[in-house]
Amino acid sequence: MQITTRTIFISLMAVLHITAAAYNLQYQMPTVDTDGRIWNFSATEQLDRPAAKYDLYGDTLLSEVVNGHRSWYLMASDSVHFIREESALMEAIPTDMLPSAAFRSDKMAGEQQFESRGVYCKSSDIIEQGIYATEMPRQGFILLADGDTVTADMTVEHRRFVAVISRKDITLSLDSVTATDTLSIFGITRYRWFVDESLYPAAIQIENHEYDTVGRVISEFSAAYTTSSEDLRNRAQSFKRNRSPNISIEYSDGKLNIKTDNDSVVNISIDITDSSGILYMHDEIQVSAGNPTSLNGVPLPHGQYLATVSSPNTEPAKVWFSVR
Repeated sequence: MQITTRTIFISLMAVLHITAAAYNLQYQMPTVDTDGRIWNFSATEQLDRPAAKYDLYGDTLLSEVVNGHRSWYLMASDSVHFIREESALMEAIPTDMLPSAAFRSDKMAGEQQFESRGVYCKSSDIIEQGIYATEMPRQGFILLADGDTVTADMTVEHRRFVAVISRKDITLSLDSVTATDTLSIFGITRYRWFVDESLYPAAIQIENHEYDTVGRVISEFSAAYTTSSEDLRNRAQSFKRNRSPNISIEYSDGKLNIKTDNDSVVNISIDITDSSGILYMHDEIQVSAGNPTSLNGVPLPHGQYLATVSSPNTEPAKVWFSVR
């Protein structure tokens, strides 16, 4: 028997009846400019619509419900996959699980083609074909109402696809679409912000666009959900107290200078990746207490780089640095 994404989902739901954890984003704010690295959360207020809701089944299946639309993700220790979407009107499952960096799985970032199949209004078939893409987490700062800031990582998840709804069984490609079928082009983007080690984001912004076949807008929707400013600050401060030592990185003329605020000698593992996730360096070194450690002969082209530093019994620390 061929093991499909649908088979995996049904099998997991059969055994994971208990919700291990739940988290809601019960505040709203104006949509955020996502181009930079400073994100304005200063105008939050209580939601006037249902909250964004997260449920974790066992430690394997994560459900995210935003604006009446549920997305499912398969969670593993070193990977995340998008596996299903559903609403009151439809359900669709990708024919293959889609690797995703939506929840900060750095090595899963990238772009791939996908096809999903499912049911619309219990009476029609639906097929989606397009691109699924997620980006490396982008580190920046959330601006709160009192002018204070908290450090955050932002992830981007995007799908652009053609969707066909038909009352006949869709067994061929989209080339078989007829005038009696309904065809639309969708662009769906979700931005998520994380301020601590929790699986659950501290905020999410959704941007949905539907177009006809000549590019005219059929519908648009955007909204941003978050938690309270007090909760954002508390989560970030708690994470800062419990995280691994602060890391500073400087790069000049092929030399990488690493400094931590640890109070003793510590062995660390360091990975250097570029903004697209390509690994440029992996090394294991010993860092002295408070004193910079230099690595020579590390040629890096101009660009932005992520240093991931791990030490025994601590969470990995991540810091972005530039090479000019």
